Amino acid sequence: SDLSYSTASDVNVGSVAWKDALPDRRADREAALEAIRKDWRSLQLASPELRRDLGIALAATKQNWEALKYVAKELLSNRDLVRLAVEQSGDALEYASTGLRSDFELVSEAVRRDPRAL
Repeated sequence: SDLSYSTASDVNVGSVAWKDALPDRRADREAALEAIRKDWRSLQLASPELRRDLGIALAATKQNWEALKYVAKELLSNRDLVRLAVEQSGDALEYASTGLRSDFELVSEAVRRDPRAL
């Protein structure tokens, strides 16, 4: 498929632009995954319930650590999710829960990636 779109708002799910999808469609897990697989930024348009879904969060974060900006706050204490992001950029540690920001292994990885992460 052609992935030459510039923003998440250009992503189509089926024949409908994700940005124009009705709320019930944005709450549909499979539709959200389809949009997120095309562009991680589609996460910001997903329903709040889906932004609390670990599988959805992982799918977006695998593409770009900045997806942490759009996941539900409670997921920011999930070690696997935060590790996935920190492995891409030490800056991701800034979004982690307080508890994970003091996790030696995660902090070490963040600093290894980016000495400014402290």
